[in-house]
Amino acid sequence: SFNLLFFPVKYKYPIKASITIQGLLRPAILMTHLRLNVIFPGGRKHISSGLYLVTQQKDSINSSGYRTTLQLVKISGDNSPIFD
Repeated sequence: SFNLLFFPVKYKYPIKASITIQGLLRPAILMTHLRLNVIFPGGRKHISSGLYLVTQQKDSINSSGYRTTLQLVKISGDNSPIFD
């Protein structure tokens, strides 16, 4: 499971995002591409779906487990179908 929080700059690009996931076993390579599909209940894609660049990785280990937070910048929208 993951939490997806968006922090858009008021009506301007770039759109920055962070995603927290169960910890990665290896480091993410900075400036690599990551495609996110944000799906509404019922199967429709959210406008925030698209192609992002990884700009930062932070790992945390505590009593709730191992988590990785990736900082992202949106570089492209996504018009592809949900299931490619």
